[in-house]
Amino acid sequence: MSSEAFLRQMVLWTNDPQLIDSIRAEAEHGNVDAQYALGLAYAEGRGIDADNVQAYMWLSLAVAQGDEDAKTLRYIVAESMSLEQVQQAQYATAEFQRQRLSGPLH
Repeated sequence: MSSEAFLRQMVLWTNDPQLIDSIRAEAEHGNVDAQYALGLAYAEGRGIDADNVQAYMWLSLAVAQGDEDAKTLRYIVAESMSLEQVQQAQYATAEFQRQRLSGPLH
């Protein structure tokens, strides 16, 4: 699915768990556009409960793949987080990357 398709779907989101699940599946398999889209969804509470720790994590994964827009949004999200939340998000990011390197996701 192209970046444009992800963004188009995000505009249409209301509270469709199947759409979130589809985007999450793509994000978990390393699709940078899906990682950005999921980070944005968590940041704005679009189709899913807002969660800055999850937003920061997914955006960090996109940043690791060179996504500059994710870097900007991650900075904005971090401004509203406590140091403890940022540390939780950084730990979650590292743990996700470690698990991804050690084998397929279940």
